[in-house]
Amino acid sequence: MIISPRLLPKGYMWLDALAHEYTHYLVFIKSENTVPVWLHEGIAKFEEKRWREKKRQVLNPFYETLLARALKENSLVPIEKMHPSFGKLESAYEAQLAFAQVGTIVDFIVRRWGDGALLKLLESLREKNDYRSAIKQVTKMDFPQFYKSWSDNLMRRKLIERIPKLKVKELKFEESKGRSQDKEQDIGDLDSTQARDYVTIGDMLKARGRLEAAAYEYDKALNFDPISPIILNRLASTQIALGEYEKAEELLLRSIKFYPEFVDAYNNLGEIYIKKGNFKKAEESYQSAISINPFDPEPHIALISIYEKLGLSDSAEPERRVLDILVKEN
Repeated sequence: MIISPRLLPKGYMWLDALAHEYTHYLVFIKSENTVPVWLHEGIAKFEEKRWREKKRQVLNPFYETLLARALKENSLVPIEKMHPSFGKLESAYEAQLAFAQVGTIVDFIVRRWGDGALLKLLESLREKNDYRSAIKQVTKMDFPQFYKSWSDNLMRRKLIERIPKLKVKELKFEESKGRSQDKEQDIGDLDSTQARDYVTIGDMLKARGRLEAAAYEYDKALNFDPISPIILNRLASTQIALGEYEKAEELLLRSIKFYPEFVDAYNNLGEIYIKKGNFKKAEESYQSAISINPFDPEPHIALISIYEKLGLSDSAEPERRVLDILVKEN
């Protein structure tokens, strides 16, 4: 049930996915397989970051954008359409919107009726095997009333489309082993023709060592897509080469805010922190990169260097073993 991150060009949040699937297992055991798909996915989505976050936050900029747009266009995915599987929804966009909906439904239950409400809901489902009756027992509302209360709550939160022109693309799988997606290939993921043109020129200039001119072209590309992780990381890596660490760090933190799965941002941040002598933050950045794509040698090499400088040979040794395996496989 868990796809290896090496099958995707940039990896993915595979540790969250592991927690997500483990939550499904616990829900299955607790409820004796009486939980409908939409609620199963909602609980798993709500709990998947619990292992690394004290306060669970379902609404990131990506999901907030999807929900804000759906509320404005009256295009929420009906609960009935989520059965028997999210995999049968019409598109990746609709599937992600469904995840946003059910995650916030569970979040709404916990916020309004407390942490114990989920356990009570699972226990009621085990007894009744009917989600409408179980929700009524926990919330004292008929399901239509409960659903409207949830959607009204979303409306009151005044959600914003934080990622303009957001598109949800189908997954791309890597056919061969090796390093993440090449720089040249990811330009095709930019929607704006003007942005692609400026990035292409920037890449050419950077390859020729004309860093200031390259940064100028990347900056022009940002005018057409201000939060593109591809452009932000191109510009940031150029600024790093120019020694403009503060500017680069600001861009990379913006990239992570909107696209936390874009692994290059963590590697670039790690490089900045090493150059600034902040080895603790550098280590955290590279560990974050590994949590997305453990098959990329770069963060392992960087961690070995960090641990050697700090005299932490015991910490460096596991990274050397991993790196040796990766080098042999490639």
